Amino acid sequence: MAPYGRLAEGRGWIRPAAELPGLVLITSRDSSPRTWGPWATLHSVDALEEDDATEVLWDLAGERAGSREDARLLTRRLGGLPLALRIAGSHLAAASAFPAWPGTTTVRTYADYRVALDERFAELLDERPPGRQGSNYSVPVTGTWELSLDLLERRGIVQARPLMRLLCCLGEAPVPLLGLLRPDRLAESSVLPGVTPQELYTALTSLADFGLVELHTPRGGDDHTRTLLMHPLVRDAGRLQRDLAEHMREYAAVVADLVVCATAELSEDDPADWPRWRLLLPHCDAPLALIGDPYEAEDDLVSKALRAAAAGARHLIRRGWLDRAEEVLGACEPVVLACGPRDPDALEVRSAAAHLLQLRGRLAAAETLVRSVLEDTRALFGDGSGETADARYALAELLCDRGRPAEAEVEYRSVYATRRTLLGERDPQTLAARKGVARMSQQRGLLAEAEEEHRLLLDAYRDALGDRHPDTLSARHDTAQVLHERGMFRQAEQELRETLQVCADVLGERHPGTLAVRHDLADVLRDRGLLVEAEHEFRTVLRLRADAYGEDHPETVAARHGLATVLRDRGWPGDAETEFREVFEVRRRLLGDMHPHTLVVRHNLADLLMERGQLEAAETEFREVYAARREVLGEHHLLTLSVRHGAAHVLHLRGRTDRAETEYRTVLADCVQTLGPRHPGTLAVRHNLADLLKDQGRLAAAEQEFREVYEARRTVLGEQHLLTLSVRHGAAHVLHLRGHVEQAEAEYRTVLTDCVETLGPRHPGTLSVRHNLAGLLCLKGELAAAEAEFTEVRDACQEVLGLRHPRTLAAREALARLRSEDQAPRDPDSAATGS
Repeated sequence: MAPYGRLAEGRGWIRPAAELPGLVLITSRDSSPRTWGPWATLHSVDALEEDDATEVLWDLAGERAGSREDARLLTRRLGGLPLALRIAGSHLAAASAFPAWPGTTTVRTYADYRVALDERFAELLDERPPGRQGSNYSVPVTGTWELSLDLLERRGIVQARPLMRLLCCLGEAPVPLLGLLRPDRLAESSVLPGVTPQELYTALTSLADFGLVELHTPRGGDDHTRTLLMHPLVRDAGRLQRDLAEHMREYAAVVADLVVCATAELSEDDPADWPRWRLLLPHCDAPLALIGDPYEAEDDLVSKALRAAAAGARHLIRRGWLDRAEEVLGACEPVVLACGPRDPDALEVRSAAAHLLQLRGRLAAAETLVRSVLEDTRALFGDGSGETADARYALAELLCDRGRPAEAEVEYRSVYATRRTLLGERDPQTLAARKGVARMSQQRGLLAEAEEEHRLLLDAYRDALGDRHPDTLSARHDTAQVLHERGMFRQAEQELRETLQVCADVLGERHPGTLAVRHDLADVLRDRGLLVEAEHEFRTVLRLRADAYGEDHPETVAARHGLATVLRDRGWPGDAETEFREVFEVRRRLLGDMHPHTLVVRHNLADLLMERGQLEAAETEFREVYAARREVLGEHHLLTLSVRHGAAHVLHLRGRTDRAETEYRTVLADCVQTLGPRHPGTLAVRHNLADLLKDQGRLAAAEQEFREVYEARRTVLGEQHLLTLSVRHGAAHVLHLRGHVEQAEAEYRTVLTDCVETLGPRHPGTLSVRHNLAGLLCLKGELAAAEAEFTEVRDACQEVLGLRHPRTLAAREALARLRSEDQAPRDPDSAATGS
């Protein structure tokens, strides 16, 4: 059709054959319609689907080379490329049919070939199959793509080959065109000097026309979602080319520059940037793989490679993809060692690694690394620098997690002072340090002080950033949390609902900040006894987080944990236990057995087992959680003391009152020493000690204990807090048991009025008071009033808590006894958790 072979060289032409009978079939690597004209019909020969490709391989090599599953795995590695399948299948067919004599090939099975491919790529895919040495053997795999690049060069597209080499150096993932391939940066490089946007466009489209890459735009996507795809074998072959190896440093420098520029434009925390981050993340650690010997690499390359990797790792951590973050940081380790401990970029990587250890629950190791980073940062930048303040802030956050609020507060105050000097009183970073100080007051149980400080902070954020700034909304959220802890449920609910509305408007319904507010609103609704609404909110948060982050993200798992607590409170212990155990397994898999978040779930599971009457299992669970927390957090951490309290309560319920009292008093002494006499955790132990004294019949001592706990809670939490109302209820019940009927009734009715006003008429705490009031009416002989009260309690419990809940069953039992004139009903909360 064309003399002198010009057509085969890609520079000839074909006369239209439309008028001729028959069909002209031409095979070519060039798929551009511009080349072939309007009269030719183009049919793309793509990679085969996995099932079809497996059949091709199986037809060639058969069962002598292994199982179909092994054939499928090799097919997947070859990417379904017909030529690669033919070469691999022919090799295995010949090798497996020939005796395994010494000196012959050792690659005889599908599995052998797949393993060897990573080590002997060019040798395997370029060699002639055994027994097929004829001259008609076609061009090897790695050579076919080089022929295409040769042809493009002959056509004057000289940028195609260096661009192809550059693409081979990026991560094994779709390449974001707009995010990474920036013409301005490429034009300044030594790889594509002076390249224009039009030349870059021509080179890319030409590579796509020859099937070396594929340009992809998802339906409905914008320019930032347009990507370039490269077949893995094409990438592998390109990386083996001699010219790339000879100029690897130049290509590595360009890749590092492109990735650093791309990540610098994005926020690690803003969800609006997350789709672009998802495309960039596989390329963030690509420069690290190109450095070679870090001791000999150029400083600028090493610096940019570490910056790109650190940025990717921080975002991976933010998204909860901890395993992948650990891989990236692990790849940085030899480079960090080569840089030395006081290199600024190495410090960024080490700081991210310490944060990862903290999230993994390896708190002791994290503290060691954080302190090392702080020491090196201080030596490099000075004690009063912003970088040192950032390192001290990280230490404060870690000390907070380790339950050392006094030490953490010292660090927060130091950071606050430094940032106030460097940045000013109203700078967001200064306010963040001040917020840390407020959180420490909150953690130490100084809730009134914490509320006042959070309100001052909220005013400062409003003045500095405005009402609708995300940091201001976060400050409103913090204020609502303190209100919740203080038992001011209605105020907390109102603040959370208003904040939620603004967050949805400003940030969107799926933003992490919006979902965090909604999560805490569900917590408040649960504590108010609005369990149906709380369950709905938790399920909504769970669905949105699962869609946005995935099922295993820590925030998603936290929502499942919250849902489990509602199922428990609704009287569905079986469902709650299933949910708790599944959450426990997920957290154990993701975070490890000793992580504080894993242990929180085990603690709640132990509480549930205790409520279900499985006291031996509950005691075992409490003891194991105690041993773990003592090792991770220390003997006197709040959470360690809390689980010791739970274990003592199990002894109480099992009737081992002497041992229980001893343990209560031991824990109480440690709580007073560590937390202070008015901390909520200390008062919770005293409340249960008072319940124990009541159950032992030591009513005068119990009443005294109840009164003292009431005075302390009223001062710390306020008159209307749930826990204050609970201890007032306990004191009223002691009066009831001591026979002070009129005084007990007056106290019951006062507490009931306050419970209805604060918690609502259908809250479990309100219904518990009504139950005991009905029992007192029985004692007074007011049976009709008692029956009416019990009936309303039973109906409310059935509606709110369900037919199987212990409170519902207790109300039904009391009503049956009353109608049978058997005996006065028992306290439904006898020996229940008073805290």
